Amino acid sequence: MLRWTGAVLLAGILTAWAGPKEDGDAAFKAGNNAEAVAAYTQALVANPDDASALIGQGRSLQNLGKRAEAAADFERAIQLAPDNSEAWRGRGLSRYFAKDLPGALTDLDKALELNPKSVMALENRAVVHVALKDYQAAIVDCTRAIQIQPDYVTGYNERGVAWQFLKDDDSALRDFETAIKLDPRNVFALTRRAIIYEERGDKEKAAQEYRFVLALDPKEKDAANHLAKLQNANAATLTKGTEAPAKPASVVQGTTPARSASVTASKSPTTAPTPAVSAAVPSAKTRPTRHPRQRRPPRPVLPRRIPHRHRRPTISRLRRPNPADQLLPAPRPTQPQPQRVPPFRLRSPPTWRRRSRDLQPPTPPNPATNRSKASRSCLSLPWFRRRPPATSSSSRSR
Repeated sequence: MLRWTGAVLLAGILTAWAGPKEDGDAAFKAGNNAEAVAAYTQALVANPDDASALIGQGRSLQNLGKRAEAAADFERAIQLAPDNSEAWRGRGLSRYFAKDLPGALTDLDKALELNPKSVMALENRAVVHVALKDYQAAIVDCTRAIQIQPDYVTGYNERGVAWQFLKDDDSALRDFETAIKLDPRNVFALTRRAIIYEERGDKEKAAQEYRFVLALDPKEKDAANHLAKLQNANAATLTKGTEAPAKPASVVQGTTPARSASVTASKSPTTAPTPAVSAAVPSAKTRPTRHPRQRRPPRPVLPRRIPHRHRRPTISRLRRPNPADQLLPAPRPTQPQPQRVPPFRLRSPPTWRRRSRDLQPPTPPNPATNRSKASRSCLSLPWFRRRPPATSSSSRSR
């Protein structure tokens, strides 16, 4: 734990002590050339004779396309540090971009003399050799760079280009495939391999490779141009295949060549051609003549349309099959569940209220009270449910 804390503190102290030149190096490695130029400029303000800051600023300016300013920085760096191989290599690249190939080759030779194991200087000199059409020398430099650094992707790219110029497609394809294995997103190697496929006649594979390159880098011009040519050629082939073969003029006029020649030979300047010979063969598009009284063929009798409510449901009105259901696993078979039957309940007849007199036999009337138990039991009911007591004839007489 203490070691880890000490390492973190040391990294923070070193970062705090890092100057603008170190910031420029970090920005250049990260690909932020504008930030790298700003940091190197700040370092040169503090120390104008810093050769390493001049070299770094020159490389960043080259990546930004400001090659004249980069060449001036490399010139200044060579004056300050003549033994620095990177300064000579940078000026050689500046001369190559300025189309000064002999001057670029001289500077790169000097850079390799100072640092023979510089793979970047070897690869840059191979590019100059290719521009000078010295392809064997380019292959030698790229092979030497690959021997020094076996995973140097740019060396395989440049050597593959040299093999292509020498018409050795097998060796070129081998180098490009090795570069793609080391860097699967290497747009340059992918494009060159597609060009080889196209030259060998594998148009479909080449088009697929070009589309993959454009998916990685839509600004790749070579892949876009080659893909457009393939598509135009394919469209022209399809159009040519669908066109009908042109008919000879004699067939268009209605006579065959042999017959037209015989007719021309039999014609005389004084006699007109016979109607049978000069009549043209009717065209296939001409509609056949029909007698005025000839009727048209009857239309087919279609089945009677059944009303919607009486028709059977079709698949359009049911659930449409979903193709995604075929990708789902089949449902697990389930055991059929027994049907639940509600229990039978003996229900009493629908009555307004259950009364005791409905469950007991009726009792005879009591002469003392002149009312029965059934009538007395009605006293427990509310007033609007009570029945009036039964009256006898004796009470009426009274």
